[in-house]
Amino acid sequence: MFLLPYFTPQDLKAMQQELGIKLDKNRGQCYLIDKNIIHLILQYAKLNPNRDYVIEIGAGLGILSDFLIQNSKKVFLIENDRKIAKFLYSAYRNDYSCDYYDVDQLNCKIETFRSQISTSEAKVIIIFGDVLKIPLPNANRVVANIPYQISAPLIFKLIEEWQFDQVNLMVQTEFADRLTASVNSSNYSRLAASVGLFLDVHINHHVNPNSFYPPPRVSSKLITLKRKSPIYVGDFQSWDNKELYLTFLRGVFPHKNKSIRNALKLWLKHSDEICKTKYQYFNKFIENPSHFVFSNEKVRNLTPKTLFKLCIFGITGEFADGEI
Repeated sequence: MFLLPYFTPQDLKAMQQELGIKLDKNRGQCYLIDKNIIHLILQYAKLNPNRDYVIEIGAGLGILSDFLIQNSKKVFLIENDRKIAKFLYSAYRNDYSCDYYDVDQLNCKIETFRSQISTSEAKVIIIFGDVLKIPLPNANRVVANIPYQISAPLIFKLIEEWQFDQVNLMVQTEFADRLTASVNSSNYSRLAASVGLFLDVHINHHVNPNSFYPPPRVSSKLITLKRKSPIYVGDFQSWDNKELYLTFLRGVFPHKNKSIRNALKLWLKHSDEICKTKYQYFNKFIENPSHFVFSNEKVRNLTPKTLFKLCIFGITGEFADGEI
């Protein structure tokens, strides 16, 4: 077990001043300085240096990146600060085969970005760009300390582009609680209903604010995400129909304290014709509430499996188990 921090606060202050970097407190930016936590991240990630292709989101000054590079076959470092991204390139290019991509200056279309970087033979690929606006590189792992402000959108992106054996993240405790919220709890939301259908979430370790510089006002947790086995509703498999399900959740969860029937009415009232046509059988549910066991249940009372079942009914007009 490591006993000393990787960087002292004084080191980080000097580096920030030299590089002209300022942390944005409004975005929850801070640096991990505790090697004990880095050791734990690697312990939970269980990386294979001969096999694993790893994405790190928000690489910062490379505090975690150094260890990911040493323990992986290839690492993609995604950083949304150009000065920091260029610093990482200058720091690693002398010791490793290293490529640098500035998304704002790509000659190819963003749709071909993934295939372009996937052909690179470099061990370290540094990408300057917004992770929420670019396709994720071909990799089987994600290991990252993610900013609170992008935590929810990033989880949805990971689900939408899932290709991973495992994802290891450091998130704020409040966000970890939202991910694992139970049905009918105050934290149960579109996020929890999405994660609940697709991912297993394991809370690994509590992280004290003093492990960061500057210390945030909140604690953090190390979590592991893995793909859940798919569930089936008739011929519809959950992972194959994630876009349908996520669209459905976006429609009803703004009204999570209303009955599912009323939530559907409000959603469809403001939907375009394409959406109304796609989910055309919800009118049957709305117009004949007595035919459905849970028509008067609040959205927040419905499990991810029940919500998926209802989503598929909106497409097909049938429940697989005949519950009408």
